[in-house]
Amino acid sequence: MKGKRGSRPVARGKARRAKPKVNRPRQKRLPGMEDAKIQAIEDAAMDYAAARDKRQAASVTEIETKQELMRQMKKADKKKYVRGEIFAEITPEGEKLKVRIGKHIEAEESEDVEI
Repeated sequence: MKGKRGSRPVARGKARRAKPKVNRPRQKRLPGMEDAKIQAIEDAAMDYAAARDKRQAASVTEIETKQELMRQMKKADKKKYVRGEIFAEITPEGEKLKVRIGKHIEAEESEDVEI
């Protein structure tokens, strides 16, 4: 039986082995050549890093103040606090804190009625 490419017989049932792919070495930088400085990219990278660092610092402060508010509400044995434009509530699922300031709170929502 002849194979497709030539007169050599092809063995049935045997898989042909694929030759391993050889990675060619990359060309190294030539001495004296440097990447051109792209000022717009460098400025944008520096601006991003500064904004990221500022956000991370604010996040730490937010967590600390949230924990303090939860401590104060637990100390006063309050699950919900409503006064004027301030609304704070500890939700039962996962001990999450919900806070709204300055939004109009309707009378039905702000009243805690006990019967």
